[in-house]
Amino acid sequence: MKKRILSLVMATALSVTMLAGCNSKTESPAAPDNQPAAAEEPAENDATEGEANGDGGEELVLKLAMTSSNDLTKPAVEIFTSHIEENIPRVKFEIYINGELYTNAEDLQAAVSEGIVDVSLEGDMAMSWASPEWLSWTSVPFAFNSKEQAKKFFTGEAGDEINEILISDYNMRFFNNEIGVRGGRMITANKPIYSPDDLKGVKMRTPNVIGTVASWEAMGATVINVAWGDLFNALQTGVVEAEENPYLELDSGGFYQVQKYIMETSHQIGPQVIWMNEAAFQKFTPEEQEVILEANKLAFENYNSNYEANDEKLKQKFLDNGNIIIPAEEIDLDAFRQIVLDNIVNGDVSKDYKEGGWDYIQSLAE
Repeated sequence: MKKRILSLVMATALSVTMLAGCNSKTESPAAPDNQPAAAEEPAENDATEGEANGDGGEELVLKLAMTSSNDLTKPAVEIFTSHIEENIPRVKFEIYINGELYTNAEDLQAAVSEGIVDVSLEGDMAMSWASPEWLSWTSVPFAFNSKEQAKKFFTGEAGDEINEILISDYNMRFFNNEIGVRGGRMITANKPIYSPDDLKGVKMRTPNVIGTVASWEAMGATVINVAWGDLFNALQTGVVEAEENPYLELDSGGFYQVQKYIMETSHQIGPQVIWMNEAAFQKFTPEEQEVILEANKLAFENYNSNYEANDEKLKQKFLDNGNIIIPAEEIDLDAFRQIVLDNIVNGDVSKDYKEGGWDYIQSLAE
């Protein structure tokens, strides 16, 4: 059944936010988050005849939004937008990268689908709407063992397949000629976690993605859905006791300030991609679309080349703050992996996941 995201409440909230004013390439503060709802019919492409792949004469102002930004995504956005503005002079960007419009990835991606926002730099949330069969596998801890393996998946045939569904059913796409590959996600808590036994009953926030939630529940955690923008307060007040994120997001979200221990599990490797509303993309000529793809490539080449050095810098920052970092060799990662294999890969939970998906992902490591 074809679907798209309807966000009338979000549209109203965005209108109110926009009345507060914005400037091209400026940043300001905070936003509502509303759970998106799916509808029956695909989104209409609102590009008129002559605009779609048109003559390139129409002036365009594009809204680019993020739920939050960090030391790597900020330069990526700057490179992406500057390259496009320099090479397509009729384009100007309005930029909201610190959660001014949306603090929840689901709401922001719904807004891109609806054309309320034109461009975003986010993770794989919307892919899980289009292809839950595939994303259920990629969101399972330990699916990817390296950044190279993850990159092959999202830039290869599977990524193309997911994109086709996003374009036809959700009126949006991600550019997969190059992607950002995030560092491994680490468990954080206010107690050390060396094995699944230490996780039993712990109230843990994870992204609201099928494979992720099922896996951590199988490992004993009590999974609680908390929006990104609310996570710091939830950790501080004990609404949740643990969470998992890469070093970059531990820093940008400030979570290291309210979590004592960082466990270097590197259990999940995911993408950062640039999303664009399909109707907006089709307002560009084929030559202009190539410029956009080139901008995407430049942005993520910079992102990827600086990631490891930035992680080392952040690791030292956390140590200086008094955090205790438990290295992978002190954690029983095999016990975590075995639970995933027994309960997810070989269990009933994955019966609706992409058939042969786990084996295909593992084949990319070769």
